[in-house]
Amino acid sequence: YGHADATLTVSESTVSGNVASNVGGGIHSYNYNGYATYEYGTAVITNVVNSTISGNSANVSGGGITSDGSHLTLTNATVAYNQSAYGGGIHAYESYNSYLGSAIASPLLAHNAIITNNSLNDGTTASDVVGDIDFSNLSSHNLIGPGGSAGLVDDDANDNIVLTTSENSG
Repeated sequence: YGHADATLTVSESTVSGNVASNVGGGIHSYNYNGYATYEYGTAVITNVVNSTISGNSANVSGGGITSDGSHLTLTNATVAYNQSAYGGGIHAYESYNSYLGSAIASPLLAHNAIITNNSLNDGTTASDVVGDIDFSNLSSHNLIGPGGSAGLVDDDANDNIVLTTSENSG
């Protein structure tokens, strides 16, 4: 949770076994300036570096990570085995920017990330990356599970792999 211009860095850590009654079982990154509006030109930045977000749950969304209008960067990170009613691994919300009068997506930049084996609360339906994410075209060398890739596609130039359901089973 952060106000404008806040930065959270999770480095060489494991975030595991947490339960949220609402959103963001492992991490909830929220761009809120304290006045119920989102500021133009400011950012909440969340960096997950050399870390694992695993075994968390949220009753509503974002079992591993909820990113609400914030900039999320994953570097050498794993987001796996998290559960939620929506967005078991990562759920990004569009945030409303009162200055611009429009919604802004949550940018996600990932390098050498593994985002797979996350599920809905039923424990069987794959749900890896969902929501209003602007998955940066600079993202590279990632393995994304079949439970939603939020627009990231297999890209030979950037060595991203998005699994199909059959590739993820077994």
